[in-house]
Amino acid sequence: MSFVRDLEAIDTVFVRPLREKGILLMNPFRLDTFISEVIDPSYLDILAFHRDILARLQYRQLVQHPRLIHIAECFSVVLTPEWHEAYVKYLGNTGRSEARLAAELRGNTGLKALLEVSEKGDISSC
Repeated sequence: MSFVRDLEAIDTVFVRPLREKGILLMNPFRLDTFISEVIDPSYLDILAFHRDILARLQYRQLVQHPRLIHIAECFSVVLTPEWHEAYVKYLGNTGRSEARLAAELRGNTGLKALLEVSEKGDISSC
C-alpha cells in the first residue's frame, strides 16, 4: 500500500505542480520533454500493476478474513511480459533521470523552490 501511495505522490508532488507552475520556470516547449526525461512515463504502468495487486490482496483479505489461505494468484500480474518490460524501462531510466534533474536544479532556482515547496504540500505559495 505504501508503494502505491509513493507512486501516486510522483504525480502529486512533482508532475502536477510542474504542469501547473512549470511554464513559469522553463520554456514551455522544454517542459514536457523535461518531465518525461526525469519521470519515465512507465511509472503509470507500474502504478497500475501495483494498484491491481493491492486490490486483489484487499479483496482476498475481505473474503478470507480472519485467516488468509491463498494469495499467490494475487501476484499473477507480475508474471506478464508487460510487467517485466515496464519495470525494466522504469528502473533503467533511474540514473539518467537523477542526472537530468540534478543538472536542471543547478541552473533553475525556481524549479528548486517549487520542488521544496511541493514536498511540504503547499504549492500555492510558490
